[in-house]
Amino acid sequence: MIFAGVLLPVSHRIVLVTSNPGLSKMAEEVAGVERLELTRFETAEAVLQADGTVADTCIVVDQGLTEMSAFDLVARLRERHPEARRVLVSHTPTFEGLVSGLRRGADDVLFAPVDPDQFVRAIWANEESWPTFESLPGDALSYCPTLVGGHPVMREVYRHILAFADRPAPVLITGETDTGKGVVARWVHAVSARRGEPFRVMNCAGIASGVLESEVFGHERGAFSGAEASRRGHLESAGRGTLLLDEIGDASAAFQSALVRVLEEGRYFRVGGDEERQFGGRVVAATNRDLHAQAAEGRFRQDLIFRLEVLNIHMPPLRERGSDLEHLIDHFLGSRARAEERPRKRVSGKALRKLRRHPWPGNARELAHCLERAEALSSGPLIEERDVRLGAQGDPHGADEARRDGSVGGRDLGWSSRPQRYVSPDDPAVEEARIREALELEGGHQGRAAERLGMHRITLWRRMRRYGIESP
Repeated sequence: MIFAGVLLPVSHRIVLVTSNPGLSKMAEEVAGVERLELTRFETAEAVLQADGTVADTCIVVDQGLTEMSAFDLVARLRERHPEARRVLVSHTPTFEGLVSGLRRGADDVLFAPVDPDQFVRAIWANEESWPTFESLPGDALSYCPTLVGGHPVMREVYRHILAFADRPAPVLITGETDTGKGVVARWVHAVSARRGEPFRVMNCAGIASGVLESEVFGHERGAFSGAEASRRGHLESAGRGTLLLDEIGDASAAFQSALVRVLEEGRYFRVGGDEERQFGGRVVAATNRDLHAQAAEGRFRQDLIFRLEVLNIHMPPLRERGSDLEHLIDHFLGSRARAEERPRKRVSGKALRKLRRHPWPGNARELAHCLERAEALSSGPLIEERDVRLGAQGDPHGADEARRDGSVGGRDLGWSSRPQRYVSPDDPAVEEARIREALELEGGHQGRAAERLGMHRITLWRRMRRYGIESP
């Protein structure tokens, strides 16, 4: 049989360790479609006693185990069965959750609720392997801000962070404002061999020409009016660590010219100095601007772009991350409750649907501020729809109408926003159009698209494969 353009063997053995009926049902359906042999254990003890069954298999471990940590089970399975492929289903949809699983011996980490396509790819190892992290100390995971996201586009971000961490070349992080570019930069540093060295940040926006050069390169006494003493710049204080140049698209032409030499030769001068200095660290740059468009307009050096974007990480906007909206809501509400030492508030179904419909032009910061305002307005433990006050930016009304009357752009799709029993239409083209529109309306979230269509997630997954619809 063929999946994703790869010829698959007709048999493969999977061991699933979970007490979750939803995960078990999904795995059974996938096993039937893919002609896989599936064995399920509900406890860690049971799978550890079944050595003959586990050898030479793909072992999928659910983090929801109670009698033993899933991380401990994965580590023990690695010791006993190094030949087996180990996949962890993490209930923590964060970069830390991914790295923690890899450190303990998982070959791949999926985030619950598991998407069937991702499950198949993990079983067949259809994606590039993750690096191993036996040498990464636990404290490297504790001092960075949490990077939340389990959507496939965020898995790609995670893969790039780990792949680029120990490369010497500069890293350019692109994306809209408040998508988390600065957090990604900190993680690139934290999982690299430079993690014990300084991490310095310089925001290039709104700084006059000359001041930016002084801040980054340092200056000598008398270099300009008011320079009464020599001063080290960020390049010098970063040492062999990392310097993040945030909003690099706003840097002056003079600074761009000097930075080209730093990236090319690792050498620079302090402002007003004649002693050449060496930079042994790494530069990471971030921007929300289109640098190539700026270069075409003569506002950014093309040769600097070539040196910065050797390694590029793009942070997707929140509107393209589907189910990550719920993960971020949980993160923001939980973090604020812990900080204020009070019970965590919940979001009602209607309030959540209202949040889902908003396009979030301000990304994570807009969401955080919206939730903080909603918490203040709510009178009880539950945030209601009336408490959610959305900003003036963005117009969700079109999305509202699409959900109410089951049409998009004036085209009737033949279904409403209320879940209903699925009836397959006679015309396959109509069914494919319905599926594509449902996925688009739900931001690529297959679970919500299936609910909108009135079909089971596995049925949706099968139809997507039939019509060649790619998983987002």
